[in-house]
Amino acid sequence: MSDAGALRSSSVFLGVDLGWSTGATGLAAVDDTGRLTASACVETDDEIAEWIGLQLGHVVVAAVDAPLIVPNATGQRVPEKLIGQAFGGFGASAHTSNHARFPAGDTRAMRFAQRFGLAVDPRTPTGGDVGVCIEVYPHPALVGLFGLPYRLDYKKGNDQRRAPGFRLFVQHLESIPELALLSNPRWAELRQSIAAPRRGDLTRVEDELDAIVCAHLAWLWHHRRTALEVYGDVEVGYIVAPPPPLHRPQRPERRGEVASELASDRIERVVRGRPIDRSDGAGGGDGVTEAGPTAFRDQSLVSDCRCGCHEQVSPGARYRPGHDARHASQVGRAMIAAGAEDPALLATLPSEALRAKARAMLDRSASRGRPQPEGGVSRLSSLQEGPAVRLETPPAVMAVGPGTWHDSNPTTKAAWPVAVDAWIQATPTILERVAATYGGSITYEQLAHQLFDETGYRTRMLLGQWIGQVLGPVQAATLTGGKPPLSSLVVTAATGGVGDGYVNHEHPDGFASFAERQHAAAVDRLTCYRTYCDHVPGDAAPQMTPLYIAKQTSR
Repeated sequence: MSDAGALRSSSVFLGVDLGWSTGATGLAAVDDTGRLTASACVETDDEIAEWIGLQLGHVVVAAVDAPLIVPNATGQRVPEKLIGQAFGGFGASAHTSNHARFPAGDTRAMRFAQRFGLAVDPRTPTGGDVGVCIEVYPHPALVGLFGLPYRLDYKKGNDQRRAPGFRLFVQHLESIPELALLSNPRWAELRQSIAAPRRGDLTRVEDELDAIVCAHLAWLWHHRRTALEVYGDVEVGYIVAPPPPLHRPQRPERRGEVASELASDRIERVVRGRPIDRSDGAGGGDGVTEAGPTAFRDQSLVSDCRCGCHEQVSPGARYRPGHDARHASQVGRAMIAAGAEDPALLATLPSEALRAKARAMLDRSASRGRPQPEGGVSRLSSLQEGPAVRLETPPAVMAVGPGTWHDSNPTTKAAWPVAVDAWIQATPTILERVAATYGGSITYEQLAHQLFDETGYRTRMLLGQWIGQVLGPVQAATLTGGKPPLSSLVVTAATGGVGDGYVNHEHPDGFASFAERQHAAAVDRLTCYRTYCDHVPGDAAPQMTPLYIAKQTSR
């Protein structure tokens, strides 16, 4: 194939932060690997078309932040109600759109899709001759992708008030390894504008950053469809966004703070296994690049309720009042979904009394002869109160189904050992891809989504109750196989650092403090980058992940 032919056949994923009627529009494009290739801010429809024409390749998906399908004469659209129910508590409800704003439903986004010959039905397969245009909304997308306690506060107020939110926005985007932002020249310019903004800079940068979020969502829609949900449909209008976080919203206090801290991770203390080795023996004199004056202070982490609600508990306590029974019920439901007693699940309960409650639930279900796993939730058919609590359910499976299954037969229970083995086999390849980007890392939940997508095996079981069964053997394999310590790339959303169970060859019994563990993991990650990444600076030093830096700077 000629160079020109190769360029024409390449895939492009567009993000469009479209002005609803006229005005500034942010634009971004990523390639088939998810890497940001270009971004800009323009004004007119013709300028949008000119910029898109310069992007070499076939548009697979365009994700537009603007109303696309508006059939309602008055009131809110169905997707706006659904987004409000799922993300309203996080401060990320959708604006109202109807025929008063868009007469006869004539939207700029629909004209955009028609101009470029893009299909607007979210059921349209991607990757064919016809590209797809979907409606997205960055605010709930950011909350869902990063597990935020509340929306990022970067849109309202003067530059001084908006600046902290922008800094956190940048740090979160830089934590997405596929975007590879740190190697993008335009991204460096945007960062500089945010660091020392002139009048109007933040408003212009806002549109472009939102467009980058949209472009990443466009890429996810093609490559990791199950990471996103459709709120609505082509008839009533729809918005594509991730599922909402499982934790409760936490609105920031009004003392100049922003919603900066990542939500407490859902899967604490789950990385267990044997020690892992480093192939180059790094560690002795390597210094760690600090994120700030408090980045590595020795500190005791806040203790959260063990049921997963993420509320703080009194010193020495394990649960909030009454939440021990909730935890037992969670384990019981998970075993019902799996169809059998699971020692690993029962081991998460700290007392025999709680374990007995979980077993009793399983026994009662068996005696009734009808398993009761948690089913998927249709975002359209039920305007239910509160978010759906689950990891993933394929769109085709909208009724009660097995707790663990394979995409090829989603109504039949898959053998748990077979699913775990498939995930174990897929994990090193995923982590090697993460390590191929200098500074890359991945959260436990992101890893789970990729395992589901790449193996086809999925489960409704709580993430913290099975991910350790996958990463433990991977840690052991890196030791016996002489591979770099890939598990150092897996971090919690709560801290941006490795979890409490992280060990390495020098510290097979663990670490004396949180700070010591993060130092060691930073050194281990650099070993991974030097092994798998082709663009590691010669003077590179161990450093914290962007998520870790975001957590520290928010304190």
